[in-house]
Amino acid sequence: MLTGQQEWPVLSSWVYSPHAAPDLQTLESPNAAGASLDATLPPGSLPGSWEGHGWFHHPVQAHGSFVGTPLGIQIQHFGPVALFLDGVPVSLENGTGSDSAISIWNPFTYRNDGVAQSFTLGTLVLPDTAQHWLTVHLTNPDAERLHQVGYNAGFSVRLGDPDALALEWATTVHGTTGLQWGLPIAYNIFALLHLFLFFFYPRIRENLYFAVVGFCISLIVFLNYQEAYFYQSARELIFIRRFWSPLTILTVLALLRFVYAIYLKRLPRHFYVLAGVGAILAIVGWLNPRLGWFPVGGRTYVYAFALLINIEMLRVAAYSILWKREGPIVIALGVLAFVVAFGYPLSVVVGLLPPINLVQTLTFSFYVILVLLFAISLYLSRQFAQTNRALEQRIVEIETLSRQKLEHERKAQQDEVQRLQLEAAYQQKVQELEEARQLQLSMLPHELPSHHAYDVAAFMQTATEVGGDYYDFAEDEDGALTIAVGDATGHGLKAGTMVTATKSLFKLLGEDQDLLSIFSRSTRALKRMNLRSLYMALTLARFSNGSLQLATAGMPATLIWRAATQEMETVLLKGMPLGSFPSFPYQETSLKLAPGDIVLFMSDGFPELFNAAREMLGYDEAAVLFQRVVQDASSAKAVVDGLVSHLRAWAGDQPPDDDVTFVVVRKRTP
Repeated sequence: MLTGQQEWPVLSSWVYSPHAAPDLQTLESPNAAGASLDATLPPGSLPGSWEGHGWFHHPVQAHGSFVGTPLGIQIQHFGPVALFLDGVPVSLENGTGSDSAISIWNPFTYRNDGVAQSFTLGTLVLPDTAQHWLTVHLTNPDAERLHQVGYNAGFSVRLGDPDALALEWATTVHGTTGLQWGLPIAYNIFALLHLFLFFFYPRIRENLYFAVVGFCISLIVFLNYQEAYFYQSARELIFIRRFWSPLTILTVLALLRFVYAIYLKRLPRHFYVLAGVGAILAIVGWLNPRLGWFPVGGRTYVYAFALLINIEMLRVAAYSILWKREGPIVIALGVLAFVVAFGYPLSVVVGLLPPINLVQTLTFSFYVILVLLFAISLYLSRQFAQTNRALEQRIVEIETLSRQKLEHERKAQQDEVQRLQLEAAYQQKVQELEEARQLQLSMLPHELPSHHAYDVAAFMQTATEVGGDYYDFAEDEDGALTIAVGDATGHGLKAGTMVTATKSLFKLLGEDQDLLSIFSRSTRALKRMNLRSLYMALTLARFSNGSLQLATAGMPATLIWRAATQEMETVLLKGMPLGSFPSFPYQETSLKLAPGDIVLFMSDGFPELFNAAREMLGYDEAAVLFQRVVQDASSAKAVVDGLVSHLRAWAGDQPPDDDVTFVVVRKRTP
């Protein structure tokens, strides 16, 4: 009985029959017509007699005050439906049934070609207070496919105030349309801005990771509302749902990679494990979308994996800030907002929080994610601004120092006391040499690479007159190890300047697979710096997959001790130092290394070392010392220690005239 309420709940407990009842009076006894059934047809409830269509009946009876009054009716359904009142068909298109006392008015209809979920609004007029039967004929051949991805396959009918139903649905659709386009536009603005920043300055990869996060979230938002309201068919709905797992996993992995780049100096190895697990879940979720969902609609495996990634991000941020006392707090707050955005709908789904409208829940999460995007964008923008300010301050300092130096030189030229002039020049020279020495030491790597296939050790002894020796390492993501050993011409601060420029070029170009290309590009860059008579002798060696790729520019020969034959091999590639001739034809060679083979790279300060009698060690004797040391050495460090011992025994108390540098690499034995 319909009473004086303004709205009524969804009609439930429909009488189902595979065929239309020949006599509607028999419906008063449900057992005579069919079984009572939930007409929404949730997963697992499809009638055994379902052949792609079925008939559903429900009694309706109006209170006397509602007789002849239009009642609002809302039908939400998958597949085409036909409506009957007491067996008389009611048209949803022209608004009139065959009985003039029974009519449907259709003031607002949102439909999708009659093949997907449709929302039909109208009014139903009951002619009297007697019990009437409302019959719905549903045709849905895609019912089983919808069940496979966790969707209901039937329909629901709701009665209520006609104006309220129409206003409610119009507000929902129009508001959702704005969210579907407005939120992705906001996300994409953040993403595009930082993608352009990455293109202009690729060294800051955090901008790329953040752009991936923004684009993925914008697509997730768009597809969410498309799935809820705007799809065109059941097949399109299933296709949309396939994207949930891959997009969610890519989003959290890209965000985790961003957090690692911000807080950690090196990428943890377990990230590759998480990425592998995520790839497997993404593939499984694409092939079978329902495997990534709770039976009640929440993602199981995908949400669990995303929650695990969120916990890892919070752990890294909290550890860096609380224990190490470093790291941006604003990023940690953004990550916390992201965790809330993921955890809130999950808590609703599993029952930890009271259920509310799913679309409202997801909309809340999407707004919370904006906090993350704003926090990351704020941090990256602030970093960019700080870098520019520091550069501007450095330029001002350099200009100030230049003016001060010029003023000092002018005053020194006018100084009548030669002794003061000489003393000032001497002190300036001492200061330059010390600055060059400290600069040279600061250019060296703080720690030696720990490589699974190669054992590395290095040694440098600076001279009183700094020569500008340099060595550095770079390890690619594929495991290749690149080593640079160099010697700048000239002395003092100028040599330190050359070392600084070479280190910057090595950090920028070190991952290039073509060593000769690195030489060519570095030479052109050094020529453009207009360092006049300053040049850089350099050896580049890349160790990868048991082979040594070698190229030299004005450096001494490379010595290789072959463990299998107990013989030494000398590799000399002649070439001019970098910065001299832009088009010089440098040479490159590739050699195979066996387990136990030992490679020595050295600067000319080692073979040209003098003893107290002013006798030079010589290149041949240096090779003999190396051959003598490696026979009793079991590691690269043991070789270095042996060479250092012989070096000090030869030089005694005599200080070196030039820097002495050598790097030893030993191929590990499996």
